[in-house]
Amino acid sequence: MGDIRVLVVDDHVLARSGVGAVLSETAGMVVVGECDDRAQVIEVADAVHPDVVVMDLRMPVIDGGQATRTLLARRPGVRVLILTGRVSPHMVEQAAAAGAVGCLVKNGEATGLVNAVRAVAAGESAWPWDRP
Repeated sequence: MGDIRVLVVDDHVLARSGVGAVLSETAGMVVVGECDDRAQVIEVADAVHPDVVVMDLRMPVIDGGQATRTLLARRPGVRVLILTGRVSPHMVEQAAAAGAVGCLVKNGEATGLVNAVRAVAAGESAWPWDRP
């Protein structure tokens, strides 16, 4: 298996570049693109063919849940990992209903992010707690 191709989507430049830096420095992963809104997600994903999209849940204009649904309708093989400022049961269910396969909090450890990306790329899920 080759490198895991990751697209990072976040409307905050610092968060986006930080996530990108962590993943770029990880063996077996390559950040193939970064963008800050839903319109760009589709365009960039079509161009770079990511395996995993790490997507912020709360973005202006359209949220990460809607962006996830739109992306998966166009590219059903992509695995979406939601990254958010805070996690609640409602947010987790919202992310799962949109088709995401995991959800992480932004203030977590870098190793948690790396492990979650590896897990979802391998077909597993990465939720903050067991879901029924």
